[in-house]
Amino acid sequence: FNKVRINGEDYLSLKASQDYGWDVYVLARWTQVTRSVKLTMSLAVVLLSLTLVLIFLLWKNQQQRRRYEQQVLEKLEIKVEERTRELRRTQEELVQAAKMAALGQLSAAITHEINNPLTAIRAYADNAHQFLQMGNNEMTESNLRKITGLTERMATITRQLKTFSRKSQGQVERCDLDLAIDSAQLIMQSKLTQCSVVLHQQRDVNARWVRADLVWLEQILVNLYSNAIDAVAERDGGQVWLSTEVSGNRVYVHVGDNGDGISIEDVSRVFEAFFTTKSIGKGLGLGLAISYRLAQDMGGELSASNSEQGGAVFSLKLMRDSDPEALLDEASGSCNKAGMEQTG
Repeated sequence: FNKVRINGEDYLSLKASQDYGWDVYVLARWTQVTRSVKLTMSLAVVLLSLTLVLIFLLWKNQQQRRRYEQQVLEKLEIKVEERTRELRRTQEELVQAAKMAALGQLSAAITHEINNPLTAIRAYADNAHQFLQMGNNEMTESNLRKITGLTERMATITRQLKTFSRKSQGQVERCDLDLAIDSAQLIMQSKLTQCSVVLHQQRDVNARWVRADLVWLEQILVNLYSNAIDAVAERDGGQVWLSTEVSGNRVYVHVGDNGDGISIEDVSRVFEAFFTTKSIGKGLGLGLAISYRLAQDMGGELSASNSEQGGAVFSLKLMRDSDPEALLDEASGSCNKAGMEQTG
């Protein structure tokens, strides 16, 4: 390609060599060529501009969509938080209602458990007064000691009832499982006696420390005890078993009875809210449902099955925690070892 000037006008010259020694020249007016180039470049600039505008619009639209999605997400998160708080409040109210219902069902037996010591205290007080008038200081002191023991027993019962009835925020921490079991048994002792049910226990000494909320744990145990007692209350020779065991980093609490067990149809429904096989007035159908949820909130699990003997067995799985004394012994051993190394 060459630019040539002919008769004062510019041309674009294209030379093509042919056979036989001929050269063919093709001339095109320079203005026409540049016009085509300028038109092509202008078209390219326009297309590029349109492309950039389109890219900008797409980017802006994407940014707006992202901002909108972020706003929707933030609103959704706020709604979820509000709904979670509402559900938490509802759950706490249901938990408290279930505890009050359980105490209501136990009120007659608890009243009997407190009235008996009161009657005995009055009798011992009258006797002490008479012995004091007779100058028998030894018998007077003996009766006063018995009165002290009875008042301590009543204080223990009321203290456990107060602890059981209070609200809890669900603080999962190191808990003494044996203490929770003892507290639940103290609350249920009057019902065990009233229904003539024998309680058997087999506790693993290594299953003492767990991760749980103490109030929630006591509530679950009271509910499991109550259901087991109800299952055998109307039969002769009613028995309830409690056992604990350790498996890896888990602690299992099993509560069973020698009742009729759970039917195949009901096994999958026992933890549903308002489901109950008890007669009207004897159960709301909330105890196991709430216990199931509390176990989950503590990182555990509550399950139901039937034993080989036919009775129902409820198993509570909890996270195991280290024994504080073992940790202290281990820390002491480490310190002693470090001291020996420094001495050496």
